[in-house]
Amino acid sequence: MILFADYNTPYLFAISFVLLIGLLEILALICGHMLSGALDAHLDHYDSITTGHIS
Repeated sequence: MILFADYNTPYLFAISFVLLIGLLEILALICGHMLSGALDAHLDHYDSITTGHIS
């Protein structure tokens, strides 16, 4: 089976498109987690919630 034959082009395009979407999803997850942590660190009550000292 020749993977890069002309008749396999639509399938290769579809597979690469799905893999690209998956990669973008992973990048969005990582960036969202970092952004959420950075924004939570600016909250006054964030440290008290994480340490358990809620007044």
